Amino acid sequence: MFHYLSTRVIRHPMRFLAAWIVLLAASLFAIFGGYGTDGLFDRLTSKITPTQGTQSAKFVELINEDSENEQLILLFSGIAIPQDLPQIQPKVTQAAEEIQKIPGVKQITNPLENLQDPRNQALLAKNQEGFALLVVVSGATGNETLASLHKVEDYAQQWVKDQKLPNLKVNSLSEKLIGEEINDLSREDLAKGELISLPVALLLLVVIFGGVIAAGLPLAGAVAAIVVSLAGVWTITFLMDVNSFVINIITIIGLALSIDYGLLIVSRFREEILRQTQPLDEKRFPRRPRQPNVAKAVQVTIQTAGRTVFYSAVTIAAAISGLFVFPNAVFKMIGYGGVLATLIAVAAALTLVPALILLSARYLIRPGILSRIPGLRKLSQGVGDQSDDHGIFSKLAKDIQKRPIITTLIITGILIVMSVPVGQLKVRTDMHDYLPQESQQKVAYEQVQTQYPALATAQIQALYPAKSGNVEALKEKLESYPGVTLVTAQPVSENPDYLKLDIHMGEQDPLSDQVLSDVRQIRTEYPEMVVGGPAAVQEDLNQSLKDHALAASGIVIGAVFILLFAMTGSLIVPLKALILNCFSLVASLGATTWLFQGGHLGLPQVVGLETFIVACVLAFGFGLSMDYEVFLVARIKEYWDQTEDNDRAVQIGLQRSGRIVTSAAVIIVAVFFGFVAGELVPIKEIGIALALTVITDATLVRMLLVPATMTIMGRWNWWAPKPLRKLHEKIEIKH
Repeated sequence: MFHYLSTRVIRHPMRFLAAWIVLLAASLFAIFGGYGTDGLFDRLTSKITPTQGTQSAKFVELINEDSENEQLILLFSGIAIPQDLPQIQPKVTQAAEEIQKIPGVKQITNPLENLQDPRNQALLAKNQEGFALLVVVSGATGNETLASLHKVEDYAQQWVKDQKLPNLKVNSLSEKLIGEEINDLSREDLAKGELISLPVALLLLVVIFGGVIAAGLPLAGAVAAIVVSLAGVWTITFLMDVNSFVINIITIIGLALSIDYGLLIVSRFREEILRQTQPLDEKRFPRRPRQPNVAKAVQVTIQTAGRTVFYSAVTIAAAISGLFVFPNAVFKMIGYGGVLATLIAVAAALTLVPALILLSARYLIRPGILSRIPGLRKLSQGVGDQSDDHGIFSKLAKDIQKRPIITTLIITGILIVMSVPVGQLKVRTDMHDYLPQESQQKVAYEQVQTQYPALATAQIQALYPAKSGNVEALKEKLESYPGVTLVTAQPVSENPDYLKLDIHMGEQDPLSDQVLSDVRQIRTEYPEMVVGGPAAVQEDLNQSLKDHALAASGIVIGAVFILLFAMTGSLIVPLKALILNCFSLVASLGATTWLFQGGHLGLPQVVGLETFIVACVLAFGFGLSMDYEVFLVARIKEYWDQTEDNDRAVQIGLQRSGRIVTSAAVIIVAVFFGFVAGELVPIKEIGIALALTVITDATLVRMLLVPATMTIMGRWNWWAPKPLRKLHEKIEIKH
């Protein structure tokens, strides 16, 4: 397959380049134009859907809430009640009448019209310094509803300014506005992340390759992979809801893998060119180079490095596919997007990057621009292409081989210390946690939670069969539960067979341990109830993770064993890779937990990490770890086959791949940190978590622990039973 592919690329580089240009143009039009429909960002959602087949999903189905109507809460503060009422009451009444005239407004509730009504008293702030207006808005489409919401918001803001009261303020809260703000922040974070990451990546690639042309090739593959992946996600939006933060995740993983793969391809080509015995005649080099040494170098590159990145991508895609076993739609969407980004990244590395190499070969063979600058010459030589078997990484391997046991113990101790905070890890899924603390919607949400208990979303909601018995006795029993402060019951207009129970608790955190405990207790004692609400959604998600974790792990383990066995013919290498990868992931997750749950190093302090982000870190982090494992083991195996000297193979393999692994890691960490500059908290979490994963894996594990353990194991690294050795001869992945 790789021989055929290399032959095609060598013969028709312009055809491959033209095909990618057409694909990119079509993808960009899909993302921003939508081919007559909405573009990608207009089709995103911020809703967290319940896990399919659970009680919380059944609750949503039975309640059948009218999605056409949207409630907007206008929160006025800075008014002393009742002192300021005589002055403000007629003005508020007039404002309510004007709001009622705004197109799309169906109903408005003004508590100041009749303060004797207990329902209106519930719309006064607990601190007696504000009140709330409830506005029901409806539109034929979601965009029309949003337009009406913004008109009401604008009117309220202008009305507050016109009153000229120094302390008077208004905040607004609506689920659609929260979703819109999350989508807007997601788009801004994506642009901000790429604006930081791409120039930094280009600068680092210039340093690594010593020239702009060579540096631009991996980045060109990365941009192509991201654009086409996002167009693929646009297509998926017609089949299922796509959360806005998934776009940032796909961009991050697509950029990381594309740079990894492009870096390996370009480096291997330059290495093969340096091996050519016939020097190239640069003066007579044609615009479309056909010289045999260039073609041969590209062919060897695709058949070696190309084969490596292909099987690396297959393994990563298989690892990400473990997310498909979870019934939650968000996990599946992350899985689809991750697999798509991985496959397109490797497609660009195997076709677009080699085609660009062929078309720019005359520039790639020349000394890089940095080599001509005296002050930067040594830097370029230190991190640039190396065709020698001796250097800093082979020396590092020799030093490790002198003390392999001590090295193993020290690195293991460091990883254990990093892993300790995992014991305090809490996972949660709450849309309001996504927003930064200074967000208007976040401020309004917290204002409702603290000052307007009647408007606050009940931590636990349940549907109780209307014919099941004495509701008052049930309410009294539920109010005796730990933490429960109030239980209300009301008929469900869309489903008269049920009563809806809102169970309010004194807990400010809707996903606290006490709330989750009460959800479990209610479900146990009242099996006829259908329990929903934020805590129930979290409880069902947690249970789903426990129920399907073994199956997902089986997919990952199977993929790793099959690939690494096919590459090495060993059972020890795959087993060791699994152990070390898991150890590295746990350590990185522990460090991330310490940083965010403790609010260290200026990061936002959170109650717990986003559940979906933890899943992404485990899936993508494992994939990136496997990426480096494949790069390293492939070269070690190449020299083991030539010499059957384990220590020598480790030394040369580390020398040949160490620069690629560390260079890719430095670039990817810079990319990840670029996305941390955004506002959405989950994107900060995944940026930091994946950066820590790469740092830990590329330094402590690949550069130190792998050489140490391979030295300790010696020839046993390559052991397999005789029947499996015969199988390996048939399926071996050769380099």
